Formats: sequence, structure tokens, C-alpha cells
Amino acid sequence: MTSSFKAMKFKEKVKKVLKELELPGESVEIEPSGGLSVVAVVVSDAFETMDEGERQHLVWKKLIEKLDPYEQTLVEFVHTMAPSEMEPADDEA
Repeated sequence: MTSSFKAMKFKEKVKKVLKELELPGESVEIEPSGGLSVVAVVVSDAFETMDEGERQHLVWKKLIEKLDPYEQTLVEFVHTMAPSEMEPADDEA
């Protein structure tokens, strides 16, 4: 199995695990971070009423439950954002 194939499969696995949270208005993006490592971005309406600690606890509880210890080390960071925290697109050309 090539390393790029492994990286693609791992990205898909992390996305699937985070989608299992079934948060309202949830959007999950997984970005490569070098090698097999990834950074995840999870946006949800549910985060509007949670502080960062609550958000991180929620997503990492699921990641720890579903990923083995080695896979957990490959998730470098999970950004948790409410829709209201998203930066508006820059319309300037």
C-alpha cells in the first residue's frame, strides 16, 4: 500500500469518525499536514453555545473511542468552530 493511499484512507477514516458526532449543521474537512498526519476542521451550529474546552472534549472523546493510539497521534489538531466564527469570504479582487 503506498503512503499516499494510506494517507487518503486515514483522512477518510477521521472524517467518518467525526461525522459520527451527528452535530446539527455539521461540516467536516480534513487537511493533510505532512506524511500521514492530518488537521481537522469541524464546524457546527452546536458550537455556538459551547466554549472551546467543551468542543475539544466532545471531538477528542469520539476520536479516542474510534482511533487506535497510533492513529490518535496522527491527528495534529482539530479546529472546532461555530458558523458565526467563520471569517467572511474576502470579496476584494
